[in-house]
Amino acid sequence: MNRLITFLLQLISGLKLTRLKPVSPASGLVIISIVLSALLIYLQPSPLVQDWEQRFQSNFHLFSTFFGTPKSGVSPIVVVLINDDSLPEGTPRSPINRHWLGSLINRLSDHRPALIGLNILLDRPLNPADDQTLSRAIADSGHVVIRNDSNYPALARFRDAALDYGNLRFRFDSSGSVQEICHSSLTCRGNRFFHARLLKQINTIPAFKHDIAAAEPQNWLRINFSGNRQLSEGGQSVRFPIFYANELDQVPAGALQGKIVLIGTGFPDLYPLYRTPLAADEQFLQETEILARVVDMFLGNRLIKPLPFIWPGVIMLAVFLGLSFLLSRKGILRGVWFTAIALPILFLAAAVALTFYRVEVPFVLPAVMLSLFLGIGIIQQTLQERFSRLMAELSLKDAKIDFLTNELHTHHLFNELSRLNVMIGQHPESARAYLVEFAELLRASLKYGDQSRVPVKVQMDYLETYLQQQGIIQGDKFQFFIDIKGDFEEAHAPWHVFFPLVENAVKQSEAVWRAQPNQPAKIEIVLWKEGNRVHFRVTNPYLPDAGIQSTGKGLENLENRLKWSYPRGGYKLSGSSHAQIWTADLELPLS
Repeated sequence: MNRLITFLLQLISGLKLTRLKPVSPASGLVIISIVLSALLIYLQPSPLVQDWEQRFQSNFHLFSTFFGTPKSGVSPIVVVLINDDSLPEGTPRSPINRHWLGSLINRLSDHRPALIGLNILLDRPLNPADDQTLSRAIADSGHVVIRNDSNYPALARFRDAALDYGNLRFRFDSSGSVQEICHSSLTCRGNRFFHARLLKQINTIPAFKHDIAAAEPQNWLRINFSGNRQLSEGGQSVRFPIFYANELDQVPAGALQGKIVLIGTGFPDLYPLYRTPLAADEQFLQETEILARVVDMFLGNRLIKPLPFIWPGVIMLAVFLGLSFLLSRKGILRGVWFTAIALPILFLAAAVALTFYRVEVPFVLPAVMLSLFLGIGIIQQTLQERFSRLMAELSLKDAKIDFLTNELHTHHLFNELSRLNVMIGQHPESARAYLVEFAELLRASLKYGDQSRVPVKVQMDYLETYLQQQGIIQGDKFQFFIDIKGDFEEAHAPWHVFFPLVENAVKQSEAVWRAQPNQPAKIEIVLWKEGNRVHFRVTNPYLPDAGIQSTGKGLENLENRLKWSYPRGGYKLSGSSHAQIWTADLELPLS
């Protein structure tokens, strides 16, 4: 404590000696505004901040349901899912029977779709006849793009028969929601991307050639889950039709003509459902459904474009400067009202930009920065007063702790000298050994007595020296046991915080031994950790009627020192007796 106050006083003195002109509150807020704006520009592209933004932007999808009207029209994409009812009886779910899968592609080809995307891995050879049937169906169709994977590549016969093939990977935010799809050879683990290969073939179809949006080169592409289509007046707002393979016979002739058909599995208990930022029934989707949204995002020209990072910094600099003016000229209350109004405006601006204009405007980091700036401005108004009050409290607290520590050392020193005086007359040899141990205790007290926190290991060594000293006095009358559980190399506690409990245990044991001299007194000391707390326990024999020669000054002093050493509480000192055993417990925060 003395060192802390000395350091603060030296720091203040050093600041007073400098000839720098003091910065006015308004100028200080302007400087902080510039620093926070630059920090926002620097941190905004970081993965952690982008994860925060993406997670929060899921709220904008709910916002769009109130203000965004779905476009009316028929989607060019159709999703066909394979479920248990679709498969022939007795065939396994995985791998899917390739003879049946070939027949499914043939039946779909009869509807003359513009393109078929097969999102099923074909990485293992199965029945040769079934493999031949599937590869012939893919080749005969002439417009099938198949799924590939760098770890489980499709068989060469299927890649050769297909129109094209590509890899598929998603990236999730920290909540587990799908947010992005791989869009480079680095993230897709290959030069062919499934969605890009689909779009490449779609671009050759005259009906779609001029409708496909172009994405800027980037490792991960943000998926736009908003912008649903309404299939019919009063119908459910969905993005594209989804039906199961067993319902294909019920599809009217020509309904799939010119469509983009994506085939995938629909076994929720076998293949995982992906969590999305959408709400309600669309929160969990099959992988093929998400792929369809990616393709539809390109076809509908609904790519999300991030706002250049320089612009949020410029906008927030203007907001910070306005708040600086209010805090320095109009007071704290005006600044609080300004912040309370600015935060909803920033939220609405980000929501409208993403919902209606597909521009990703950051909100989380600017909101955090604005709140932080307001807090700094409020602190600046009261900092000097609080600092002066803190210095006065520290000085008073340090004076009281020093007084209590000196009082404790005086109390202990008086007890030891009185005991030594008696021993010199009765047992000179024992007094010499006792004096050696007492010198070690006194040396440790002088070394650590002025420190606010001392390592727990040092204090346990001190207790062991004290018990050795008591062993010289008591001989076979006492039995001491110390059990230290765990590593306390980094743990610290106020000096002499354990000693009064052990000293009190010795005094109580002496009284018990005088009443029952035929039985040695047993004192047990246990030290352990639980979480971020240090536990210290002392047990000793105890007789309520035994006359204990003690003033109680040490324990009273300990309680006062704990109160001042831990002004916020967090410590616990207790004692109880049961079956002629006294137990003293001390629980301290780990520091």
